[in-house]
Amino acid sequence: FAAALAGNKTLTVLNLGRNNFGPESGKACGEALVKNKKLTELNLGDNNIGVVGGKAFRRALQYNTTLSQLNLEYSDIQVKLLNRLKKKLKKATVSLHTTNAPTT
Repeated sequence: FAAALAGNKTLTVLNLGRNNFGPESGKACGEALVKNKKLTELNLGDNNIGVVGGKAFRRALQYNTTLSQLNLEYSDIQVKLLNRLKKKLKKATVSLHTTNAPTT
């Protein structure tokens, strides 16, 4: 799916919440966002993408300028990494939804 997301030229909203994604799927999705230039909203809530996926999103947001909504609620991302993501997102004017993120 990551290759399809990277090459997507039409899809603007994607809801992948509650798909039991783990860190490697989160990483693949983050890497795909580096190349994706159409997606404006992405929901990955209720997945376990963790630190590995979170770091991939932090990198992706340095290059992706079209994403305006990113939902990572209940995605098993540490607060420290979430705060770093929020800083990147402010620069990219992206909203990050992270209600009840783990504190470790």
